[in-house]
Amino acid sequence: MMQAQLQNMTQTTSAAQELQLKQSQKQVADLWKIMQAMSTQLVQTQGQVKELQDFREKAQGAVVNVTSAQNGRLQQMQQQVTVLQQQLAQSQQVQDALRRQLEQQDPKEALELRKRVETLELEVAQLSKSDAYWDEEEWV
Repeated sequence: MMQAQLQNMTQTTSAAQELQLKQSQKQVADLWKIMQAMSTQLVQTQGQVKELQDFREKAQGAVVNVTSAQNGRLQQMQQQVTVLQQQLAQSQQVQDALRRQLEQQDPKEALELRKRVETLELEVAQLSKSDAYWDEEEWV
């Protein structure tokens, strides 16, 4: 009888251990599947990070190119303004010299010329106030 109980107990223990082993194997298999899914997700995330880094590098390069182009254009415009200011100053000097010369030679004609110049200057001032004569950044 004791032997039967012992054998019954051994079988029960073996069955319990076998069930526990199957449960452990299933848990290990489930954990393996989870780890594989996480590994796949990690690879995808790394790919996305790489794409974002590449995009950032391209965007930074584009910003540098645009900034460089704008700086170059700004420098050109500043040089043009400087040249125009110099030309304006020279033109004013020549006009002043011609006015003085004309006033010395023929004061009456100088007065008439001065009136015509003032009229023209007023017309130019009015036209320059309207942007109808500007096309982007050049005079039309």
